[in-house]
Amino acid sequence: MKTNKSEILKEAAYVFATRGYDGASLSQIGDAVGIQKSSLFAHIKSKEELYRVVVEEFILKQQDPSKKFEKGCYSLSDFIKLYIEGVVKTMVALRALFDYRELKSIDYLSFILQACKKHQDCADRMIFINEKEINLWKTMIEHAKETREIRADVDADFTARMFRYSFSGMSYLFSFKDGVTKDELENIFYKFYETLKE
Repeated sequence: MKTNKSEILKEAAYVFATRGYDGASLSQIGDAVGIQKSSLFAHIKSKEELYRVVVEEFILKQQDPSKKFEKGCYSLSDFIKLYIEGVVKTMVALRALFDYRELKSIDYLSFILQACKKHQDCADRMIFINEKEINLWKTMIEHAKETREIRADVDADFTARMFRYSFSGMSYLFSFKDGVTKDELENIFYKFYETLKE
């Protein structure tokens, strides 16, 4: 019988992601874990508390750029490669959390949007995470300008946003099927990268 907190969080995340907050009940989460609803209260105080912990673990921590790649001084080309590998690593990690069940990309996107709609602090933190990622791109672009990897006249802020927003847009569009792939990201990012060179 699965009764540890990590299993409860994992099962709750799946139920919240596929049914939404309002459509999910503690009874359904208890059934998914294999315990009575009343036994859940040994681990949590309320559905709301459980939801907040799940959002923290399965959305906010997973989306943080530091989960995707290690810091370092790279060429922009190498950073693009590491970024794509980090995105793939995050997607694999999320899929692995739900082992035998299939969590669709659209379920996960819907989960993020609903969490941000329900809690302003989630929305604020997602915006902060996005800006953190843009700043990381900007740092790499400035470095690439200094080393003459790319043209000196490249607008670092605009270019950083184009990389980030390309990924965000692709994640949204491809969530309607199987999610964005490594090949699709490489194709877009490296074609854009080529336009930045001398």
